[in-house]
Amino acid sequence: MLRGTSLQQPNSLVTQWLLIVFITVWLSACAPIPLSVDPTPLPECPPPSYNVNIYNSTPLPTVPSTVLPLIASNTPLVGQPDLSRKQIAFQNLEREVARWSDTKTFELGDTSQARVTVTFLSPEVLRAAAVIDLLDENPNAPYIDAQAASMLEQIARREKLIFFLTAFHVKPNGETVNMHTLDIDAAKLILVNASGLQIEPAYYDHNLDQPIALPQYTNGYLYYPLAVKNEKSCIEVLNSEFNTKIILQLPSIIIDGKSTGPHTWTIQYTYLLNTGNSSYEVGDQYIPVDSEIQSQDTPPTSAEISDAFWEQYAKFIWAKLTPAHE
Repeated sequence: MLRGTSLQQPNSLVTQWLLIVFITVWLSACAPIPLSVDPTPLPECPPPSYNVNIYNSTPLPTVPSTVLPLIASNTPLVGQPDLSRKQIAFQNLEREVARWSDTKTFELGDTSQARVTVTFLSPEVLRAAAVIDLLDENPNAPYIDAQAASMLEQIARREKLIFFLTAFHVKPNGETVNMHTLDIDAAKLILVNASGLQIEPAYYDHNLDQPIALPQYTNGYLYYPLAVKNEKSCIEVLNSEFNTKIILQLPSIIIDGKSTGPHTWTIQYTYLLNTGNSSYEVGDQYIPVDSEIQSQDTPPTSAEISDAFWEQYAKFIWAKLTPAHE
């Protein structure tokens, strides 16, 4: 009996060892996913209501009261008798572009810098760009509001939140600097809403995730869902009651082969006390009457993020949003 028991003992130990291995593997499979693993993309769903689509024609985008009278008619404003409709329209575009943008600047180790600017193409930005473009084509263009509204209706049919990203080089005038490379993984530019949901772009221009050889530049669009499905409900991505800010996060930007760490772009979306006042004052110096107001095909060269920067960037946004006029 004792001899028979000793022969069975190794088999018993092997059985116990296999059971322990099985339980360990099973438990590890059930363990929480580490935070470093990319979140599972949330499926897009139809917007739960008409108002979720901010590009829909109603309510109309808010436009400063100092802009509409001069755009709608040729009646000059008090204190601004020499400003044309086009000049007022461009000042409005400049304000809106600055209001809905955020810029990150990266030192490159010499006297130059790289910049990555993200602009939320809000209804206000798109309407301002449409108005200035219509006036550029015809300074006496009638029915501007109706034409701009028609353009926004076309955008609304896409049912996406639209962002514009530009990565470009800034260097002192006349100075020779080293060549640099910049690499962005646009697919990982995550929109984080107030409830903590992480939303990936549904579509984006894939030139954005190609390495850039500075001083060349790149720009393109990113499209995010209006609503996503979380568990069993369809949730609005940007809820005006709780999302006071638009947060975009990127794990890293690679410059000259080295990671620069995580980055965040923050754009004010709504205000807790929405009094209707302008949130960003820019372009207080009125444009001279004889100033040439034209779109420009290249990003800003201004070394400082100042009124001059936003003037150039507004012209650049205008050029990229609209077709060139013959």
